[in-house]
Amino acid sequence: MNTNTQNTYDRQTAKFISTLCQNIPDLSADVMQGWIENPKGLQKVLAEILCPPPAEPKSFIRDLGVILTISAQPQCVVADCFTDKKIFVWRDNDFDSLLPQTLPASKKITVSGFELTEFTTEETFIKIGKPFTNLLQIEDFILRTEGEKTGLRKDGYASIFFLQVGSSVFAVSADRLGDGWRVLLYHFAAGDEWPAEDRFFSLAT
Repeated sequence: MNTNTQNTYDRQTAKFISTLCQNIPDLSADVMQGWIENPKGLQKVLAEILCPPPAEPKSFIRDLGVILTISAQPQCVVADCFTDKKIFVWRDNDFDSLLPQTLPASKKITVSGFELTEFTTEETFIKIGKPFTNLLQIEDFILRTEGEKTGLRKDGYASIFFLQVGSSVFAVSADRLGDGWRVLLYHFAAGDEWPAEDRFFSLAT
């Protein structure tokens, strides 16, 4: 043990005890004797005053209670994804410029949904669940919104799906205003924030 650290600790402890003694309120002989005979009770009182429990961490998400199963998907041809213009009124050109031409086939997955309760960085909520690996998984999820409760909003708020492509991660954003969906692609950026009420979906672990 470092002698200097131990000496510093001893000096600090002595100073703390001295300060504590100087600030004890006036107590009657009976009260003092009561605490002398009840050291565990005294310890508990001091612990409650001097060592309050840490504050509960504030949650930045709300679980939507949505759990959906998406069937296995074949190899994905990126240029063919989100191309039905009756459903997808805007498709980001970055899908074709940033992603490879194809993405590998995927197994059956289970998806969970969450809603952000405050501005939250991508670095924070990407840790929940696992990213998608195939755009057809995300497209299937969006298409099912018409007939199922998927948790996707239709009032302009974004729904985010992280996409793992090799060693790179992207964020696919889907939002809807009016009659169609807009889908956009972003590079994952740890410090980028998404606002409260946006939602995100990830593979259940």
